[in-house]
Amino acid sequence: MKKNDRLELEDVAFHQRVRRGFHEIAAAEPERIRIISCSDSIEAVHEAVKKAVAPFLKKQGR
Repeated sequence: MKKNDRLELEDVAFHQRVRRGFHEIAAAEPERIRIISCSDSIEAVHEAVKKAVAPFLKKQGR
């Protein structure tokens, strides 16, 4: 039996505020934070994540 944690017990308004907050941070720091839509297929999301992460990894020498 799975128990809900504190975040799962919060209402939709809470999650909307958190989402807005993350979007504000991403808008203020686009070189550091990317927004990746998860509405596409798993494969398309995977490719978007790889594309977003690759420059960071290259900069780290990986």
